Amino acid sequence: MTDELFQSIRSAASSHAWSRAVELVRADAVAGERQEENEIVVRVATRGDLISPTVTLFLDDEDWDCDCGTSEDVCEHVAAAAIALRRASSQRQDLFSRGASHGRIGYRFSREAGGLALERVVVTGDEETLLTTTLVAVASGRVEGPRFLATRADLSIEQTLGSKRRGRVPRGILPTLLRQLAECPDVKLDAEPVVTSAAEVGFVALVEDDDGGFRVRVARDDSAAESFDNVAALCGKTLRPLQTTRLTGREIEDFTRNGKHFAADEAVRLVTDILPALAERIPIEVRTKRLPTTVREQPRLEIEVSRNGEALSVLPILVYGDPPIARIDAGRLTPLGDGPLPRRDEAAEEILIRRLQHELALLPGRLLPGRRFEVSGEAAITVAEQLERFSGKLRGSVHKQFFRAPQLEARLRGGDGRFDVVFSSDVDGTPHHASSRRVLAAWRAGESLVPLEGGGFATLPTDWLTRFGDRIADLLAAKQATGDLPRAILPELARLYQDLDQPLPPSLKGLGSLLDADGEIPQASLPEDLSASLRGYQRRGVDWLCALRDAGFGALLADDMGLGKTIQALCALRGRTLVVAPTSVLFNWRNEIERFRPGLTTSTYHGPSRRLDPDADVTLTTYALLRIDAEILCAEHWDTVILDEAQKIKNPDSQVARAAYRLQADFPMALTGTPVENRLEELWSQIHFTQRGLLGGRRDFNERYERPIGEGDAQVTARLRARIAPFVLRRLK
Repeated sequence: MTDELFQSIRSAASSHAWSRAVELVRADAVAGERQEENEIVVRVATRGDLISPTVTLFLDDEDWDCDCGTSEDVCEHVAAAAIALRRASSQRQDLFSRGASHGRIGYRFSREAGGLALERVVVTGDEETLLTTTLVAVASGRVEGPRFLATRADLSIEQTLGSKRRGRVPRGILPTLLRQLAECPDVKLDAEPVVTSAAEVGFVALVEDDDGGFRVRVARDDSAAESFDNVAALCGKTLRPLQTTRLTGREIEDFTRNGKHFAADEAVRLVTDILPALAERIPIEVRTKRLPTTVREQPRLEIEVSRNGEALSVLPILVYGDPPIARIDAGRLTPLGDGPLPRRDEAAEEILIRRLQHELALLPGRLLPGRRFEVSGEAAITVAEQLERFSGKLRGSVHKQFFRAPQLEARLRGGDGRFDVVFSSDVDGTPHHASSRRVLAAWRAGESLVPLEGGGFATLPTDWLTRFGDRIADLLAAKQATGDLPRAILPELARLYQDLDQPLPPSLKGLGSLLDADGEIPQASLPEDLSASLRGYQRRGVDWLCALRDAGFGALLADDMGLGKTIQALCALRGRTLVVAPTSVLFNWRNEIERFRPGLTTSTYHGPSRRLDPDADVTLTTYALLRIDAEILCAEHWDTVILDEAQKIKNPDSQVARAAYRLQADFPMALTGTPVENRLEELWSQIHFTQRGLLGGRRDFNERYERPIGEGDAQVTARLRARIAPFVLRRLK
């Protein structure tokens, strides 16, 4: 361990943590686990705790990590590791060869009458001591035994074993046991080292030529060389659980053993119904070249509209391909030509049918693909309006003949103290207006329609008028002869703009917020070099990030893990960008940039010879280097700064959080899947980085939010959510 790393740990540790660490070292509680060129891993035994925390020291980065879960910069375990390594070096001792003082748990399988038996041992150096009782009993001293360092996996395995601590493993727990043992490095089967895996050994459906037709049979995956109790298998040097079949009883009867024969004229049903249904549960292996060609096409809805006298006739059609290559008739696929057949997606078909019945809500029980229905009168006008909003393809346009002007839309217009409200209806692309005073009079009189200038009638925006009508009337009444509003009314006008999600005129920008949690977010332009297709929620996330960026705000993207926070951030970054990430994911960022934004140049600020490249589009560094080189990184002006796994700055008193606050960026962005782990102060710290001042100072935040929320004040909770809503986006899986 370098002197620099020792000094960094010593200076960051509290006196209390350091004192506890000294006691741990004196108790000989630190044992070496693994030593590599740039990384040291040790385990620390703690009094009264069965699980020993693991400490990792990153030599090049002068960084450290401990899995104990403390919020301190340096916990007692990190400090103990540093002291023990320093002492071992000064006394010329090898901390990694002292196996006699701390053992580890090993697992010994043996074959037994078609199944597996298991014994646990404590491995100390070259010696193995059989465990016949619980880990807790030995660790607490109630039962005599060697000292050992246990892991969370060891404890989980003991809980799974229950009272069956040795001997033949019950069939019911073997799959769970194999999954837990995957985290254990010392597993043997009849004295031979093996590994375990949770990946199941499954079934496969084979499709073969058979007497002019085809035969489908289901067999076990042949990668399993030996099975145990019909619930586990040995595949090479890996023990894996056997998959339980997901086939129905009828399918087991049809497809196992000799399989099932399909005649040549059943090929369409085979490739569009039978095999896709099987493929949802087991892999398919086609060993024939005679099956019809299939293509992957998404089903689509089309609606054929026609007129029958005064009635509107509607025929929904469910098709595959564009132009269609097949349609669904009475639940069966009907080819439309001699080309390839689409693979049916019945789940997608069902979604389309439900969407059809939702979008054309009139008489939904009659609205099914292939079934024509007719409506007339007011119902026909309603259906015609629904068809205008239909998200699929329409064949024909006669529904436009069933005309009613769309509902009035209201829009504020003004600036420099002037104000008016415009009511208009879009008729064939041309706005038709209604007098604002006439609209208000009709609303007060309980009327439902209002005449439009130039002809036609439009329905009143009743909900809108219920929310804002009185305020609009008061503002219109307050207008002076010049058309201006008195200055005293402008704050109310600003609030109205805000409540209506309309941009504030320049003269009102100081009177209200630019953003509102319920506002409509404009669609942003995606980077030209983007080499990925975004999911819908990811696209909305990019739009949200870009809207905040363009308005001069920061953003906290708190999507759940696995929802693609990295690619959303890559789509929204602009200009010279600094990315701060944990050491373990630093190079994953570089790979993601090369994969999704190949047009960006990157520079990794890392290692002993690190230097900033002013020409790089994206500079990647770690939290450790942000803390160490804060003066260098904070002296730069960045267009964008991204903190990945921003919970790393959850402690506002930590050195790394204080360094993050000093970073200069036009667009600060924080990414985290866990914005709050223990205390609301963690959220304050991250928002203090992205949107400084939004939640006030720490003391003010504690008094106005953290303390009342901790006491169960629901109103304060709602107020905090509303306050941060425009600047925090969180979606869950």
